[in-house]
Amino acid sequence: MRRLHLTVHAACAVLLAAAIAGCGDSEDSSSGDSSSPGSDATLGAAATLVPADLEGESLSAVVMQDYPPYGFVDNGEIVGLNPDIIRAISADSGLDFKIDGSSWDAMIPGLQAGRWDLMHASAIITPDRLEIFDFVSTDKNYTAFVTEADSDVTIEEATDVCGLSFSVVKGSVDGTTVEDINENECEPNGLEPATLQTFAGNDAAILAATSGRVDAVSMSGSTVPDLMEKTGDKFVEQPFQGGVTYGGIALEKGSPLGPVVLQAMKDLVENGTYEDIYSKYNSTASMLDEPELITG
Repeated sequence: MRRLHLTVHAACAVLLAAAIAGCGDSEDSSSGDSSSPGSDATLGAAATLVPADLEGESLSAVVMQDYPPYGFVDNGEIVGLNPDIIRAISADSGLDFKIDGSSWDAMIPGLQAGRWDLMHASAIITPDRLEIFDFVSTDKNYTAFVTEADSDVTIEEATDVCGLSFSVVKGSVDGTTVEDINENECEPNGLEPATLQTFAGNDAAILAATSGRVDAVSMSGSTVPDLMEKTGDKFVEQPFQGGVTYGGIALEKGSPLGPVVLQAMKDLVENGTYEDIYSKYNSTASMLDEPELITG
């Protein structure tokens, strides 16, 4: 399997990965699932940008395996919005991707170490992450605060977060949102800070709320419709929301895949595949008008 990783200073790589993703020893579960390159008749403009030395090569992509609707395991297969996007990119560009599933806290260190050629977890694009990765933007998002429907908790403004306990996926921006509220709202107003319990995946974070271990879940807003659809009226999304963020596909700095993936995403937007996939997972509110390649 071809690897496109570039040389990275080892000490900086380890320190920066720990700062961005959190230190975790969770192991990933590789599905061995492969995308199917398109035929000559179905290839899009992205196929014309594939470097000659990548044609016919087997590449690797990683997605989350425990964060529906973005990525999850169903009957032993990695499925979800992000795997569908990778498969569509493959069909459009002619690139052949083997799709692995992993927990979030293992993905950034693994991509940085060259284990995969790209990562699609709709990872939030931040200045720190742009120091080590390039991104092709795919969606927009926000932090949602979700409680059980019969909870007495109400979160209508930022200071309502203070003093509450939250479950969150380890290393996610949704935990950072709570930490920022502690620093900018709770402490200056003399209020007790919120506390966080971190978990490897969204299902575990939600279970912490249903079992009474936390007051609420701090989670990606785009995952809320899927949660509501599966659980009926068991949960409610609180009125207060974190700020809008943008997520995308992460690649190593300077990866030759960047322009190809960007053009493939543009092709998917133009031919309607992008909207079809987001509609399938009830996530059209997260769609972008146009993807971009962001390098710094």
